[in-house]
Amino acid sequence: MENKFIAKCTSLNEYGQGVVNYNNSTFIVDNLLVNEEAELIITKKTRNYYLARIHKLIKKSNERNEVKCNYKCGGCNLIHLNYDKQIEFKNKLFHELFKDYKVNNLIKSDNNYYYRNKVIYALNYTKDNIYFGLYEEDTHKVIDASLCLVNNKNSLELMKLIKEYLLN
Repeated sequence: MENKFIAKCTSLNEYGQGVVNYNNSTFIVDNLLVNEEAELIITKKTRNYYLARIHKLIKKSNERNEVKCNYKCGGCNLIHLNYDKQIEFKNKLFHELFKDYKVNNLIKSDNNYYYRNKVIYALNYTKDNIYFGLYEEDTHKVIDASLCLVNNKNSLELMKLIKEYLLN
């Protein structure tokens, strides 16, 4: 199979990653939305699927936000998706998970950003420095996330104050 190919996303998995079917194989792609077409590069083969990344986005979805997260913590996997569509996706997943129970829809925030109330910060230090922030996705590396777009502004301010206190 060639390393680079063009394909269209058919669905999102439970993590909000794009799912592409190409040459009888399944590919999982971060930041790719349903009906978007992209030139993809294979990055890894697993037993059941391939991982790929977007080399070039050819056809964008009307539901795409151009907001870019500066961090790789994994906490805003859907930030590139229109907020109403994010809620629709999360409600569908929520109802599938609790299909045996009568549950209400998720409550939509009045704000598209800075809405997350619960944050778990990480702390790490070396002889020379203190690292306080969020874990980088799939690692134990602590990254500064002082400009996070989904965490509540009060928690971001608190994070800055704690970091200043620890550094002094």
